[in-house]
This record gives sequence, structure tokens and C-alpha cells, in this order.
Amino acid sequence: MPLDKKVEAAKRLKRSYELTGQKPKGVDANLIKEYEEWIEPGKKPPPEHYVEVAGLPDKAKEGLAHALKEAVEFGRNTGRECLIHIDARTGEKVYATIEGEKDQVIISSTLRDFLSRAEERSIIQVHNHPRSSSFSDADIIVTMAHESISHIVVIGHDGTRYIFSRGNGQKPDQREISLQWLKLRDKYYNQFAQEVIAGRMTEEQAWKEHSHLIMQDLAEMYGWEYRRVMPNEI
Repeated sequence: MPLDKKVEAAKRLKRSYELTGQKPKGVDANLIKEYEEWIEPGKKPPPEHYVEVAGLPDKAKEGLAHALKEAVEFGRNTGRECLIHIDARTGEKVYATIEGEKDQVIISSTLRDFLSRAEERSIIQVHNHPRSSSFSDADIIVTMAHESISHIVVIGHDGTRYIFSRGNGQKPDQREISLQWLKLRDKYYNQFAQEVIAGRMTEEQAWKEHSHLIMQDLAEMYGWEYRRVMPNEI
């Protein structure tokens, strides 16, 4: 169900309890609480692909939703990745969209210069992943290399979103990031290979979960901020 429809359903549910004078319980209470911010009178439903990111101004959150929409629509139409940069305060695009290949976007020297000159933690970097997987080691390395990037957000073609920020965590070098990422990939390889062999998962489903576990472990290891938001969640 689209997010705006879920908000409308939560609004109707809350109203029905108010009319009866009863207090919501169980699943109903959880649903109303999840969308509480959006069901107040006069509050518009969140835009498609909206994701709640602590500390970001409302304009930046709206701009992020628009960037995610652009990225996933480009990906679904072309089967390729693209890269978008928005201002972490205003949500406005600050660099032209870069079109990539099916599994990568080349970061030019011009873009690197731009990111190096930009203010610290002033930019949110957005791109899409056709296989709906979490971040690669290359994604994390780019973030660590540029202090101007406050968050990096990926949207999968199934609508899943992944949000990463170094926050106050450690800043390992490129070699260490790649080494630890590969170690964790190998750690979980057999687990997901067996799922695919047994027919319980497709290769794409397995890699989606596999890559998510890698990022969860890395975030815990280095004190980073990371989470996954499933389709139609906020």
C-alpha cells in the first residue's frame, strides 16, 4: 500500500477510536503511533519515498524524498545507477545528476573537487541500487573521503532505503574499510549460498540481506549510524 494511503488509513482508524471513546490497543495503537506525526489536522501526507532522518530540517527531508524518487525512477527506466547531491539544509540539488552503469557511477575529478570544497557535512549523497542491496565498500570509502558528505542514502528498485552517516564514529582508511567489508562478506557467504541452493531465496534476495548484515556489523564495529527502511515505511 502506498505511504499516503497508509497515513489516510491511520487517520481514519484514530478517528474511529475517538468516536467510540476507546483507547487504541495492539496493532491499531502501533499503526496510529507510527503515523502520528502525519495524521494531525491540516498535515499533508509525506511525499513518496520519504524517510525520517534525525537532525535534518523538514526541507531537507522533502528534498531527499524527491531525490530518491528521481533516482529510483531513473533506475527502473534504464536499469542503471545515478548519483544525486542535495543540500543537507535546504534539500535543493547542488550538483547535476550523474548517470552511471548498472552497478556503478564513476566519480569524476570535477565532482571530487566540488565535494572537497563544500562545507563540512553540508551534502547528502543519493543513488539507486538496481538489486536493492545495501552499501558497497566503495560507497563507504567515498563518504569517508569527503567531510562534506553528512549522509549517503541508497534506494533499491524495490523501494527499500538505506541511510548511512559516520556521525561521531571512527574514520578508518580505505584499505581497512575494504578489508573488513570483504571479511564480513565471506563470513556470511555460506549462510546465504545455502539459502539460494535450497531455493528459499533468489540470488537478489540473498544479496539484499547479505549486504545489510555486512553494513550492520560494520556500523557496530565503528560506531556509525546505519539503518534500513523497508518499502512504505518511514
